[in-house]
Amino acid sequence: MFKKKEGFTLIELLIVISVIAILASIIIPSFRGMQQEGDIVAAQGDLNTLKTATESYYLHNNRTYPTSLTELLSASPQIVPSIPKDRFSTCSPPCDYNYTIVSGTNYYIIWSNGPNEVKDYSLTTDTPPKIDKSSIKDDIITTNLSIE
Repeated sequence: MFKKKEGFTLIELLIVISVIAILASIIIPSFRGMQQEGDIVAAQGDLNTLKTATESYYLHNNRTYPTSLTELLSASPQIVPSIPKDRFSTCSPPCDYNYTIVSGTNYYIIWSNGPNEVKDYSLTTDTPPKIDKSSIKDDIITTNLSIE
């Protein structure tokens, strides 16, 4: 007689695959956002470590700041065994975080360009200069300057 065939039809399988694809297209972008948030927090931690090492260098080296982050590696006492790499760097392999001493002053800025990979912050013309808070956008910054 007639045996009932068990299984799924092609239409049923296509419907299930379509539903899974729709759900994946909704969920995957939110995971990317979480990964970027994690990178931002990790970069902030790296910059805080570099700031501590820079201030230690200042205290132990005649009240002068290093001219580059690599000088921190030969500092005594050594705070950082290696310079962390910028998570948002477009270099291959990734570059170090950016570091500059503000010309003619005893102020420094350590920063990452952030997710948009473009330096956004700007300094005011005040004496001493300040970082214009509205210009920062997505840059991740640590400094001994005021941010206003």
